[in-house]
Amino acid sequence: MPRKCDWFHRLPEIRSEFEKLSVPVVDRSMFEVVFSVGRRRAIQLMHLFGGFQSGRTFLIERASLLRQLDVLESSEDVGRERRRKERLSGELEQIRRHARASRISITVTPEVYSTRFGSLPEGVELSPGRLTITFGSPEELLERLFALAQALVNDLEQFYTVAK
Repeated sequence: MPRKCDWFHRLPEIRSEFEKLSVPVVDRSMFEVVFSVGRRRAIQLMHLFGGFQSGRTFLIERASLLRQLDVLESSEDVGRERRRKERLSGELEQIRRHARASRISITVTPEVYSTRFGSLPEGVELSPGRLTITFGSPEELLERLFALAQALVNDLEQFYTVAK
């Protein structure tokens, strides 16, 4: 069954559209609209679902099609395709979030990379059981958090001493 991913994710919607119809058979043009496929693909799918030709018209029995769509919707192929699509959507959303975050610009001077706990920037206070960061803008908060992270990298032992 080639190119199923074009319409697999829309099976409930497709089934619902066919359920609304009161006609006993569905022709190719109706099939094209509901599946959102072209003429050739509609004919391929209609053959797959047991369609038949009557004169020059391709038809498929609506009740038979609905039964096959029900079976197909509960199949492992559809489940696998839905999981793949969900996984892909999650990855795309993560990429979008990362892209938004990467557009944020924070000012980092070379001295920040050597920050230690004895020289935390103004507005960053660490005492036993408490971390306080005051800031005037989101960018300033990010700059101070970066400096704190660098202090952790450079002076982890001192962090444990101060934070106790």
